[in-house]
Amino acid sequence: MGKILTIIIPAYNMEKYLNRCLSSLIVTAEKMELLEVLVINDGSKDKTSEIGHAFEDRYPGTFRVIDKTNGHYGSCINRGLDEASGSYVKILDADDTFDPKVLSLYLEFISRICVSEEPIDVILSDYIQVDEELHLLSEHRFGDYKGVFTLGQLSKADTDHWFIHGLAYRTKNLRDIRHRQTEGIPYTDIEWCFYPASTIHRAIKFNGFLYRYTKLRDEQSVAPAVHGKNIDKQTRIIRKIILDSPQLMARVTDPETSAFLESFKANQVFHIYQLFLVSLSKYIKDDSILSDFDVLLKEHDPSLYDRCSKYKTTIAGIPFRPVLLWRNGEKASLHCMQFLYRVINKYNQVKVLRNSSKTDNHE
Repeated sequence: MGKILTIIIPAYNMEKYLNRCLSSLIVTAEKMELLEVLVINDGSKDKTSEIGHAFEDRYPGTFRVIDKTNGHYGSCINRGLDEASGSYVKILDADDTFDPKVLSLYLEFISRICVSEEPIDVILSDYIQVDEELHLLSEHRFGDYKGVFTLGQLSKADTDHWFIHGLAYRTKNLRDIRHRQTEGIPYTDIEWCFYPASTIHRAIKFNGFLYRYTKLRDEQSVAPAVHGKNIDKQTRIIRKIILDSPQLMARVTDPETSAFLESFKANQVFHIYQLFLVSLSKYIKDDSILSDFDVLLKEHDPSLYDRCSKYKTTIAGIPFRPVLLWRNGEKASLHCMQFLYRVINKYNQVKVLRNSSKTDNHE
């Protein structure tokens, strides 16, 4: 049958986590034959390459290390796509893990798909968030979809949680559209969720929490201080999506796929405003980035621009319209909303830490 799944692992200075990551991919010898793991060492200065090559030496038919100069996350995915031989491609961050038992079942599931007459364009799978000690923080389970379904059948909750952790695309689809990620900046995982989705006609759901996403590392790109510092880079990705949308939509013939892409784009635009005006307002110093983004959106997608004024966020049971407050220059109300968000967020963080401490003491 050959390789049915390629796992691309972008890795930069991941010596602390990589051994755990790669160890989570060890299954039976028979199933290892179906799996290809590409560790893309992005010019690391620590022992990332050494750890990867140790697995390559032990499992030469499955693991392969590609050492390259630093080009950031997107360049690693691009290189992995160039090298991939599996029927499907899934991305695993080097500080995350799979559940090995679930991976074994997942490979059996893909094996059955690969012998079916009609191709499946994307495979959805459930994922969880854990801390560095693998304590469960949250979980996301996609809906209980029976058999093959379309993007139009996705619930709103599943459309809103269309994240990289739960997706595996058919390799042929990615190559048909010559998919490439933006290189040199973070947050390009958003592109992985958007552009390949334009090729989806037939989707299927695998039931099982395969992906374990490690959260709460201070150096992560989603950590608030780091995220705020790099918000211009995420904004650049969403600007690109806005500008590319007309040409992309022109190639999509399925109305359900078009509706999904528009919904995903809207969620990402709402999220940018949420980050600037609420979640990361403490860390963002350059307001001109959002002002420029607002002008671009008004020019290229006036309908979505108008919808953003109606975008609502609820904090402590109180509804706010942050974009409208900002556009109207209502600074007092905006600052009140931001202060309330920080108080509630701090309370929730303390609550999580206390619950984690109680669990540790009980164990």
